[in-house]
Amino acid sequence: MEMEIKPLTSNLQGEITAPGSKSYSHRAFIAASLADGISVIKNPLISGDVAVTIKNLKALGVRILKSSDDSYVVKQDKGSFIPTKTPLDCKNSGTTIRIFSALSLLVEGGLVLTGEFLSLKRPIIPLLNALEYLGAKYKITDEIINIKRKKIVCNKIRIPGNITSQFITALLFICPLIKCTDIDFIEIELTTPLVSSPFVKITLEVLNNFGIYV
Repeated sequence: MEMEIKPLTSNLQGEITAPGSKSYSHRAFIAASLADGISVIKNPLISGDVAVTIKNLKALGVRILKSSDDSYVVKQDKGSFIPTKTPLDCKNSGTTIRIFSALSLLVEGGLVLTGEFLSLKRPIIPLLNALEYLGAKYKITDEIINIKRKKIVCNKIRIPGNITSQFITALLFICPLIKCTDIDFIEIELTTPLVSSPFVKITLEVLNNFGIYV
């Protein structure tokens, strides 16, 4: 096969818009759903696992509206999540089911979560055990997780860091909003070294944009 390659005779010019990041988009929609007022998220990814997160946030009463080709408006009308007894399907999205497990402590009556994630037996028990330090109780099968906050406690959380950074991300989202009676902070202690630290840095960056400092 013969191939002829000719050099360019002029410079290339133009503009490329990178697609939205799944990791940033998950976190931005969730942080916006927890914040007061209205948030605008520009150029997010809205398909795949992020679509699962958006659908479940809407089921809890969060308004998510498209405002332009690349922007979405997020508003929490009620000031808190609307209780629901309908199971939230998290599909096989580890980010969704792990963060929503933590968010269940903020929902009156807790949440029931389901999805392919559970039947595949992907790791989540260490996170559920860690939530018990904040007064949570849970039941888990291969089909559902039922989790809610049964009492108000704010003990230091101990959790392994070498399984998935999503455990840490889930805790970082709820700790600023958990009501405590005797302290005004919550401490998270990693019992093993942290893996995938760049994803935790993304979480910290998003939280910082919403005024939360860790």
